[in-house]
Amino acid sequence: MSEIVVQGALQFEPNGKDVKDLDLDHLARQTAILNDLLRIYGRIDRTRESEFERAAFRDTIEALQQSLYPWITAAKGDRRSYISFFDLIDSYEEEAGIVITVGKNGGFRWAVHQIVTLRAVLRSTLPIEVFYAGDEDLPTEYREFIDEIQSTYDGYGTITIIDINHRFLDPDGTLGLPGGWAMRPFAMLASSFKHVILSDADTIFLRDPRVLLQESTYQHYGSVFWHDRILDPAKDEIYNWADELLARAKVKDLDKVKEENAGWFSRRTWYELERYGNFLSMLTKSGALIVDKTRNLGALLMTCYMNSKRVREEITYVRFWGDKESYWFSHTLTSTPYHYVPGYAGGIGTITPQTANADKEHVCTSRILHLLESTGEPFWFNSGLSEFKWHNDDKYSVPDGWVGHNAEWYKDPGATRLDQFCAQVPEGFLRLQDPVKRVEGALKRALEEMIQLAKTYDDLMVHAGLIKIA
Repeated sequence: MSEIVVQGALQFEPNGKDVKDLDLDHLARQTAILNDLLRIYGRIDRTRESEFERAAFRDTIEALQQSLYPWITAAKGDRRSYISFFDLIDSYEEEAGIVITVGKNGGFRWAVHQIVTLRAVLRSTLPIEVFYAGDEDLPTEYREFIDEIQSTYDGYGTITIIDINHRFLDPDGTLGLPGGWAMRPFAMLASSFKHVILSDADTIFLRDPRVLLQESTYQHYGSVFWHDRILDPAKDEIYNWADELLARAKVKDLDKVKEENAGWFSRRTWYELERYGNFLSMLTKSGALIVDKTRNLGALLMTCYMNSKRVREEITYVRFWGDKESYWFSHTLTSTPYHYVPGYAGGIGTITPQTANADKEHVCTSRILHLLESTGEPFWFNSGLSEFKWHNDDKYSVPDGWVGHNAEWYKDPGATRLDQFCAQVPEGFLRLQDPVKRVEGALKRALEEMIQLAKTYDDLMVHAGLIKIA
């Protein structure tokens, strides 16, 4: 078994001349084998009789890791973070938690808002790990400010700050971190959580994200994602590239993948392979997702590869917008189970009448809303608490309306501010249209409290000289 699998892995030559797409399909097939071996190994009882079998599996797994993902255990000089692949796996000591990547110029203000609202408003006790890439990325004074939040909300769960460069030493520059969005999957891999919730710096949860652990779809599949909005289709060359790669990787259960990603496979949307060219102001990212590393570690490794320096520069970021589509695509390539919450994203913001028909209302907003599948209630949105985060100003307003999944997004120049999109409820039977849902009750009170808290911490960050607000 060892020789067959390892020989297959040794054929992987991402730096070979004329290798198509840096051998993504071959790596995906071998990573799927690695993940299967991990699952089988995990089911072998720890008995004296099984010692030889367990040792054989460990040797094979570690040989595969060294062939496919040698950067995990690579040494830099006389330093090594992980002696073996199982040293990394054994570091997953915490049951569940939230991972956020932050830099001084990469969402620090919004990450602070998220952390304090999780602790002070939602009373979440989930541990949080904040990852950065070296002192230049997040200097000492920024880290000390986050430490003060931990002191303020002591007893509500730990907040740990981790330099990703201390986890993956990257002596050959293969990873090229921080690399913007690219650091996110590596932070998931290095985190101490078995069940890891990845959250964008500008994500705001409206319920304690711990509820994700109880979602039946997560318990069944081990990875859950949310769709973006429906806007426009991609170019045929991007669809063709992905279809060819999926075929070469010999993906299993592709029918289910096509069912959950109908917008992509019918070539109607960029949602699963979204690329905006120069249109940057309205893009959204993988603002929240959850992966069970005890089951789907192989897919996460593949995600990391798709965000490594050469691959992102030559292949994935040429076709994707940052890291956002690499999560579902790596799961698909490695035939790893995952689930999309049904429907495409909605919005939350201020209710206004439509310019073309004042009798109809919509929400014009930069905040992209996602629902909790089991209840259909607002769960999280991204783009922060301020009205328009890209202006980095102090303008806040409590949303008064929301449109759920499968919202119809469009431009309404007469109704929008700051070049926003508008979302309306789709027409139903007999072309009837439900009104925009109201933000009221506990949801309204939570948002009011969150915004007040954000203003307070804005003042503290400005006074500390950490941020400037326009």
